[in-house]
Amino acid sequence: MSWSLTQRLTSLLTSGLPFSLFAFSLKKPTEENYEGMREYVGRFLRTVCGQAPRDGHFVDAKQGGVKMLSVGCHDCDEWQFAALCSAIGSASVTKRLALYGVYSRSDTAEVRRWKWQWLAYALFRTSTDSSVQRALITAHHLTHEVTLAIAVAIHSNSPPATVSAEIVRDESLLNLDAWRHDTSGYFVKDTELKLLDPTQGGNGGSASILLEEDSWLHIVNDDDDDNFNVVVPGFGIARVDKFCATQVERRQHQTTDTASCGLKALNLGLGYHSGDDGGEVFADFLQLIGSRLQSLGLYAMGSYPISMASIGQACPQLTDLVIQDMELSNPSAFCLDVERSHCKLKCLRLVNAFSSNDQITRFAQTIATSSSHMAQHLTELGISGSEASCRLDETNVQTFLSMLQTNHKLTYVSLGMNVELQTLHDENFRRHHGEPLPIVKDKLPTVNKLAFLSAVRGRQQATTELDDGVLTHILGFAANCATRAVRIHYDD
Repeated sequence: MSWSLTQRLTSLLTSGLPFSLFAFSLKKPTEENYEGMREYVGRFLRTVCGQAPRDGHFVDAKQGGVKMLSVGCHDCDEWQFAALCSAIGSASVTKRLALYGVYSRSDTAEVRRWKWQWLAYALFRTSTDSSVQRALITAHHLTHEVTLAIAVAIHSNSPPATVSAEIVRDESLLNLDAWRHDTSGYFVKDTELKLLDPTQGGNGGSASILLEEDSWLHIVNDDDDDNFNVVVPGFGIARVDKFCATQVERRQHQTTDTASCGLKALNLGLGYHSGDDGGEVFADFLQLIGSRLQSLGLYAMGSYPISMASIGQACPQLTDLVIQDMELSNPSAFCLDVERSHCKLKCLRLVNAFSSNDQITRFAQTIATSSSHMAQHLTELGISGSEASCRLDETNVQTFLSMLQTNHKLTYVSLGMNVELQTLHDENFRRHHGEPLPIVKDKLPTVNKLAFLSAVRGRQQATTELDDGVLTHILGFAANCATRAVRIHYDD
């Protein structure tokens, strides 16, 4: 983005116009406008996440910030990525975030670790005040070194100042609590902040900014006798004179307040992994980031064998789970692992996750049993396969049809199968589509249901003015009892 475009976008976002979705891409600036662009991009990022000051006051949520952001990072350099993550990490308005092209093929192993650490600081740390609750990230494959780097960022509560070739060792994690950064400094308006260049060994460049408003800034390094390194939302890390801090306080991370802050839903697309340690690495990754997740979508290529036991242990609050193109290391024990975990899965979608038809049959038999822990909570289910994994066969289809006879909790079922099976059993599945279920649905609050009903029970016989289709939808929304939706489709 050019400096003029960032200025226009910043003005547009603070104009009071309501934006529900905002999509943009970050592009590396030319050397001629490199230094000047940092300030314009920083102000724009603060604004779009809901932090920009105006007229001496921070912008109200209704005037600045967008609830849904989609960001292209394909041509984003290091300082822009750090600036973006620093803004995300203290966002006050943005609820949903999609990051595309975070990792390029030209990235070195050092840059990939550095980016993962910034993402961990922005989205996964325990002390976050960020408003972001749902995130989609397309990322490079995970390695053991990457998970160690993420662990350092989370437990030290600090992002990396520079792109470093140093690889974190396991034994280094034992002393993380000793150098955890939970302090913040209070700095007054017009304090000079020297922005650090992440590619220059942490040295302050020629770029500097003046603080636009009195602010608390997170101190991430106080080893220097004269200076602090602080995180400046929208700008990354900056160096500031210690004497400029009028107050320094230790702020404990929020270990109990999981309701208001922190990521609740993550959709993660991982690149190809060719090693034989993918499952172990991914299990370690989930242990680091999964404690607050309620929804998890995993999309991967290569070898990431993971068990439901590992997922359940790392994500005890999980209610929604999607696994696509990831190998289940112990698919036969999938349902048993769910039973043993604290998860209460309500929505489950498995694509190319099973390796044999017997495993699919056992899965369907389990959720057909009313006493099953999984059957008691599951309301939405999607199963499909391909030639690369395992497609539903005749026995699987018959088992799912039998399951629909006994399971009265599933309100939505989607099954992928070949053309022959779909043609043969289409009528059998249609019998279950739209059938009433003996459960109370939770689509709308009672007051909304009453509002819908008033449209057909009001004055002047409003029903005569509504066609059958509209009337059916109104009564469907207002109804207390749920109906089942069954969808069968061709496997790709």
